[in-house]
Amino acid sequence: MYLSLVYVAFILPFHGPQIPVGVGIGLAVLAWLVEGKLIDKFKAFFTNKFALLFSLIFLLYLLSGLYSHNSHEAAKNIQLKLSLFLFPLVIATATELTKKHSITILKAFAIGCLVSISACLIHAGYKTITTGENHFLYDKLSIFVQVGYYAMYLTLAAILIVFDWTTRIKRFSLVHLISLIACGAMLVLLSARAQLLAFLFILPLFGFLFLRKRIGQLKAIVLISCGIMGFIAALAFHPQSRARVELAYTDLTRQDADKHSPYLNGINTRFLIWEIGTEIIADNTFIGVGTGDVKDELLSRAKEQNIPSILNKELNFHSQFFQTAVAIGLLGLLAFIASMVVPSLFAWRNKMVVYIAFMLLIVISAITEAIFERQAGVIFFAFFNSLLFFKQPELVEQ
Repeated sequence: MYLSLVYVAFILPFHGPQIPVGVGIGLAVLAWLVEGKLIDKFKAFFTNKFALLFSLIFLLYLLSGLYSHNSHEAAKNIQLKLSLFLFPLVIATATELTKKHSITILKAFAIGCLVSISACLIHAGYKTITTGENHFLYDKLSIFVQVGYYAMYLTLAAILIVFDWTTRIKRFSLVHLISLIACGAMLVLLSARAQLLAFLFILPLFGFLFLRKRIGQLKAIVLISCGIMGFIAALAFHPQSRARVELAYTDLTRQDADKHSPYLNGINTRFLIWEIGTEIIADNTFIGVGTGDVKDELLSRAKEQNIPSILNKELNFHSQFFQTAVAIGLLGLLAFIASMVVPSLFAWRNKMVVYIAFMLLIVISAITEAIFERQAGVIFFAFFNSLLFFKQPELVEQ
């Protein structure tokens, strides 16, 4: 099972129809079954309050399929979210998966991210030369995974690189420095705004926690300040990235957006979607509309209100908080929030710094992305949430 999870971690940044992550997940589940002691494993699962908490959100989605009118869509969504149950079950109860194994799995993910960066840059260079059009930006650069999710992966990879460098290597490492710069530079080129914010907030904060005991508080502050200024300078001097940031500011302060215009951009459209989401939640407060009817309900109300920017793209709610509340009601939203807050409090008490950094990344990303509506998001969350919590790489002897 260990090697299957290494495969899942490494291949995740390349996830797509040609390179399916599901093969690795299937092999991991098969290996878990072959290990045997299934009765003991299920007993361990049902007595582990955190494993049950992590799985609760899937159970609520499963139950919501019973009252969804669109049963086909419900079945598809439940299948999509199966990782929310499988990873807590398998990782929490696996007898042969050790904390040391978790370190190797995390390294495999970071290496996979770095290899994917190289592949994206080579592809962008080839396309730019052959077409004369700049492919070093946003969705033209990210060739494997949707931009927001890929940027989320790279942010976690950067966190893991800093963690490995400052807690396990304990000396200057040119490889780690170049790897960290590569992740930061790629994030600038991708210009996924929520992940830029996450990177600027999480890396300095947790970099300081990692570094202060190694080099002292003053040196840590100076080093991190230089890194922040370099990152902001890169954003400022890269014209396309700067333009996306400026556009975001303009849209956030704009008061006269016409919701009937078909040319609204992402931020203004998100606000309109969230307004509709608030209306739907008010009408279906406790149990939601059912996981199969979320898109139908959104498009129906967008049609009633004549909002072409939503209808033309058939969008989801672009926020996991809204998506969950609409699908399975406030009860489901509370379960989703509890599945992040309760383990984070436990992690805080036990100094599980990497897990807390990961959870902050998830919260920031979930505000503007419905991360459970794509395999790239739901597998990422379920996999690393279980691995970082149950196998606690910070507690491995160094």
